[in-house]
Amino acid sequence: MQDDTNFCAVRGRRADTKVTKELFINLVANSDVQARPKVEVMQVTREQRQTESNGVVETIA
Repeated sequence: MQDDTNFCAVRGRRADTKVTKELFINLVANSDVQARPKVEVMQVTREQRQTESNGVVETIA
């Protein structure tokens, strides 16, 4: 990323994926992000994997 690039991320560890996704969408929808030119909100990856210690782990980025 370039020095003048703004970046926003939310990380939920051991959180309900559905609730975390809803909270993130609400955060973006109610911010001034939508009013800024050249702001792009996008999902770049989604993966699920089975772990021995935590069961199914889902990552949405």
